[in-house]
Amino acid sequence: MRVVSRSLRGVPSGFDWSNRMIGIDDPEYAKLDCDADTYVVIATQHRSDYEALERALLQRPAYVGLVASRKRSALLLERLHEDGVPVDLLRRVSSPAGLDLGAETPQEIALSIAAEIVQRVRGGTSSGKPLTSV
Repeated sequence: MRVVSRSLRGVPSGFDWSNRMIGIDDPEYAKLDCDADTYVVIATQHRSDYEALERALLQRPAYVGLVASRKRSALLLERLHEDGVPVDLLRRVSSPAGLDLGAETPQEIALSIAAEIVQRVRGGTSSGKPLTSV
């Protein structure tokens, strides 16, 4: 999981973001500390999606993107709902994460996720549709 823990508003041209990766060595995701200026992308290859998603959602970051199929996302969101996570928090999850750019490679998928985050931050209204609505 990659966490960008600084507001994207006013980011200098060098993109010197304060970020960190939290790996599977912390399956409880206890190190995750985020706020309303944090952008979280969960890409655990299904090893601990549930734990990462639950921990992130309960901290209410600005963005939570989950790299997973629609089927996998639906199963995770249903389980979280059954376990008591409020629906308003579940609706904040962008999954599959990213804009519909027709991405195929990992680099293109990363670009589509970055584009979705920028679109949200800047209030963009481009025709790029979030994959959640495609």
